[in-house]
Amino acid sequence: VNLPEEDLNMVKHEHEEEYMEMFERIDKEADGEVYVKEVTDFLRVLDDNLEQTQEVNNLFLHYKREAAKVLNFEEFTEIMDAIKAAGWTRFKPVKGQPIAEQDMKRVFKLVDMDKSGAISQLELKLAVKYLAKRYQISNVSAWKEAMAEADFNNDGKLTFLEFQDAVKLAEKKTLDV
Repeated sequence: VNLPEEDLNMVKHEHEEEYMEMFERIDKEADGEVYVKEVTDFLRVLDDNLEQTQEVNNLFLHYKREAAKVLNFEEFTEIMDAIKAAGWTRFKPVKGQPIAEQDMKRVFKLVDMDKSGAISQLELKLAVKYLAKRYQISNVSAWKEAMAEADFNNDGKLTFLEFQDAVKLAEKKTLDV
């Protein structure tokens, strides 16, 4: 069956890349399965303000009772969709001028010189320099610290998702100073 191109795109989940990267970060055994508890623990690390809405809180209480349930990627996607639909966001909003996601994507693509999908320490320095200039950031050390903390798998490189986490963490750190 030949489907028109736009129909093929609809088959792919809108958050598939983000979810796949999260799933792979949680699935330490790389066996294609994660426990509900691992998912909720991971989400707590991403945002310690999980009780954002009553609906989100209720979902997490429900998932706590299913902590030992094993999920494949499709089931993980369903849980993530439910959590997002309940109002969960990865980060608390920050005061001041937050860095737009499209800017993060642009900067990441710009500095990922070898197009590996991850940025090295050298590429990261370029990203911080660019963002500091564009957003008038003076506390660059907090940014470097955040970038190191966001390297979730400690491989010395940041994937786009880790880079996004680092930017939000850095924004939060500069507000707390």
